[in-house]
Amino acid sequence: MPNVIVTPQSTVPNGRRSIQQALEAISYVPGDLIVLPARVISGNGIAFERCTGAAFRVIQNLGITPVYWLAGNSETADNILNFHGVLAGGTALDDGLGSIQTFTAVRERITIFSTGTVRVATFEARLPKDMPDIPLNI
Repeated sequence: MPNVIVTPQSTVPNGRRSIQQALEAISYVPGDLIVLPARVISGNGIAFERCTGAAFRVIQNLGITPVYWLAGNSETADNILNFHGVLAGGTALDDGLGSIQTFTAVRERITIFSTGTVRVATFEARLPKDMPDIPLNI
């Protein structure tokens, strides 16, 4: 099993963590996980493609309007009636106060939708290709 070490959550004045703090809460042991670069997505659609090796995924709303997300390979978050969760917006663009959603061992495609402007940050760590596809208890 990969060596993923989760440290206690950082405490910040408003009780929320930024995407940077969420990433710092995970210690990466070289060779055990493939860590992909963080991305910023502006627009409705796919946040993560289906990936059988997905170990850890993070989405943070960087905008001010709610962003709806849906995990499923055949469905798409395409309106405010078809979703699994909501990421609250911050008080200003890129202020780091928007909601963060983490997905542990969620391998399905994850899509996002908003009635306003979409701006989210994403981060993903995957199991190496030669490792068996096993669930992680993080």
